[in-house]
Formats: sequence, structure tokens, C-alpha cells
Amino acid sequence: MGKGDAVVVGGGLAGTLAAGALLGHVDTVTLVERDRYPQQPAFRKGVPQGRHLHVFLSGGRRALEELFPGLNGELEAAGAHRLEAPRDVITKAPNGWQRRFHEGRHATTSCTRALFDATVRARVLAEAEGSGTRVEVLQGTEAIGLLGGADRVTGVRVRARDAGRCPPIW
Repeated sequence: MGKGDAVVVGGGLAGTLAAGALLGHVDTVTLVERDRYPQQPAFRKGVPQGRHLHVFLSGGRRALEELFPGLNGELEAAGAHRLEAPRDVITKAPNGWQRRFHEGRHATTSCTRALFDATVRARVLAEAEGSGTRVEVLQGTEAIGLLGGADRVTGVRVRARDAGRCPPIW
């Protein structure tokens, strides 16, 4: 008996992580992404604050590592910077600059959003290969409605951004 299928609306960082969390728990994950992914890490028009520096604090680093062991190392190998707070990062508060302590206790990862997205996406797709879950990515596709009732969503209506309406998923 199958485990069922899942649809994740949005293939950015949160959606890709959600798809990754579903690996091994469902038969198929369909990831609906309205843009097209670049071949290499690149800024995407549809990503708010995509050109801003992004940081995963220590809790986010631990969560990433728990979900995908070794991912922090992969990010660093791809160009992300590991910073220890408060040794490598200082902040300014209303009462002035915070003191710098040389006992890095809280590791953070800092890089572009494009690098985060590309590295996590590659890892999720690689992990899917041996997970028993098939991941289908619908690029250039937008969700235009949910199917079902007030008590349960049974599907998602989508359309290709360049070709009109597609059949519902599920």
C-alpha cells in the first residue's frame, strides 16, 4: 500500500526544505515553482530580498544539519561563510556597539540567497534518489487554486505561466 502523494506550493528555500522533510514519508512530492531554476546559483526575479545577504543563525544551522547531515559543510564548500558570534559578528544596539568576545559559541552561515537555494535544492534532489520518494518539479507553473472543501484539501489547480491552464494535481 502506498504512502500517498504530496504537493508543495512554492519551490523556494522553504518549499524545497518542506519537500526534503517529506522524503521517505510519501510516494511522490510534486513541487510547484512559478519561476524556472537557473543552472547555477543566480538571483531570481521572483525571490523577495533575493539580493540581500542571508544568514542562518545557530538554530537554523542545527535544523539544516539534522534534516540533511553535512549540508553546512556543503554550503561552506560552495562559498558560504561560517561566522562565530559574538567573535566574528558584532551588532549595534541602542546603547552602542556590543562587545566582541573571542569565544565563538554560536555558529552562523552567511551567503547569498541564490547559493542557499541552489545548494539545498541540489541536496534535496540528490537525497530523493535513494529515499523511495519520487520528486517531480513543475517549473514555470503557478498554483491558481485549491481543490476540496473546508475540512480537507484534495488537490491543487495549476497552470503553466506561458501556456495557460493545466489539469489539477492529485
